[in-house]
Amino acid sequence: TLSNGLPVVVKKSAASRVRNISLVVRGGSAAASPATAGYEALALRTMARGSEKYGYEDIQDMLDETSSYIGSSAAFDGSSYSLNTLDKYFDRLFPVWVDTVTRPSFRQEDFDQELANAKLALQAKEKEPWAKTGLAMNDLFFAGHPYAASPDGTAASLAAATLDAVKAWYASRVRANAL
Repeated sequence: TLSNGLPVVVKKSAASRVRNISLVVRGGSAAASPATAGYEALALRTMARGSEKYGYEDIQDMLDETSSYIGSSAAFDGSSYSLNTLDKYFDRLFPVWVDTVTRPSFRQEDFDQELANAKLALQAKEKEPWAKTGLAMNDLFFAGHPYAASPDGTAASLAAATLDAVKAWYASRVRANAL
């Protein structure tokens, strides 16, 4: 545990040259309301698009050059924000990843792009029979339960999403006592 209360778990494997670091955020959609469902995923994906020091194009160029990945996953009980890279690129990319975590730029155009992507993904799920069935089952099974808030959001929650709301999620959740 770091001096600021942040828990750190380190697991090393000499069998692989792939390095992964993940920030795990407690809460997930279970900590959201149906009205704010999907905001966590939007915040994490928008964070990956830039920081105060690194713009979207710079980050994408570095990731492409190194076949690396910065990504996120939102779930019911928590979320993660990760860097995956080969060991020889870790020292180059780790500062980029840290900057996107600690000083995300949250540019309006980046948020707008991620919001559009989230809406398209939800529309695709609603058109695909198995995914649509899963959404309907979750709505029925989790009605009135904290899991009623979908990690991906709903048509209504995404329609109401704003950059300010995503920034508010970040300010309240990406801090040592919330991780």
